[in-house]
Amino acid sequence: MLRERPPERYRRSGARNRIISLVAGIALTDHPLRVAMREMTAQLSSALAASAAIAHNASIGAARETVVRELLAPYLPARFQTATGTAVNKVGERSDQLDVMIVDGTAGRPFVNVGGQSVVPVELIYACLQIKTYLAPSTVAGAVENLASLLRLFPPGDEAGGAEERPFTAIVTYKATRDERELFEAFVEANLRLPPEEHVNCLLVLNKFVTVMSEREEDPANPHGNYHPVPRYAADHWSTASFGEDSTLAFYVLLSTELAGYRPPDFSPWTYVTTAELLPSGTLARYWGRYDDPDELAERRRSRHPRKRRKRRAD
Repeated sequence: MLRERPPERYRRSGARNRIISLVAGIALTDHPLRVAMREMTAQLSSALAASAAIAHNASIGAARETVVRELLAPYLPARFQTATGTAVNKVGERSDQLDVMIVDGTAGRPFVNVGGQSVVPVELIYACLQIKTYLAPSTVAGAVENLASLLRLFPPGDEAGGAEERPFTAIVTYKATRDERELFEAFVEANLRLPPEEHVNCLLVLNKFVTVMSEREEDPANPHGNYHPVPRYAADHWSTASFGEDSTLAFYVLLSTELAGYRPPDFSPWTYVTTAELLPSGTLARYWGRYDDPDELAERRRSRHPRKRRKRRAD
C-alpha cells in the first residue's frame, strides 16, 4: 500500500533548477576528468544510436546496459566490479531484475554467475543503477519501484543501521521527456509514496540534468534556501541541477563520493546457510569427534572397514 505524505512536504521538495556545487573547477574546460566524462557521454549516445539497429527489444535493452557497465567499470575503485541479475537476502527474498549492480568483489562473490546473469548477496551491493532508454513521467514510478525492490531486502529501521547503510541507487536514462519539471515532480512523487528507507537517491538524464536527495539550509540572502546533495540519506528534499553535457561528470562525482566512503560489509555465506536452513541441524557435527589416542582412532577405522581375508587354495 502506498504511503501518502502531507502536501506541504511535497511542495517544499518541488524546487526546480537549484544549482548545487557538485563539481569543483567545473569551469575548467580542459580538466582531464571533465574531458573523460564528456567522452563517456559521447560513447553512450553513439551506442544508443547503434543499438537501434537491433530488432529485438530485450536485446536492445541488454546491449545498452552492457555499454554502461563497460564504460563505468574503468572508473570504479579496484575492489568493485559490476554485475547484472538479482539480489538475495538471508531469508531468501529476491529483488526484481537489476541492470547494473556495483559489487564488492573482495568481500565475497555472487552465489550464481552464469550467462552474464548473477545472483548477488545483498550485503555485497554498494550501488545499483536502473538503465532506461527513454524516461517519461508515466514510467518513472516503475523505475523507482525496481530499485525499491532491492532496498526492501534490507532489515527495517535501526536493525539495518538506517538508510545510510543501504546502497546508493540511481535511475540513468539516455533520453527523457522535454518537460524537466514534470519529470522531476514525477520522480519526487514516486519516492514520497514509499517509506524513506526505499527512496531512490538520484536521477540522471544524459546531457540534461541531475536530481539528487538534498538537505535544505536556510539562507537570509536566498528565500528559497540552499540545497546540498546528501546521497544515501533519507532526506525529504530533492534538488535538480542542469549541467547539460556535464551531467555525467556531476553524477560521477556523486557516485565516487559514495564509493569513497566504503565500509567492508559484514558478510558470511554461513549466515545464509543457517538462516535459510539450507542444511539440516547438526549435519556437519554428525561426523566430528575428538580423539586423543591415535591407536584408538586407527582401531575405529579398522572396525568400520574390516579387511576381507583371502581363503587359501587347497593344494
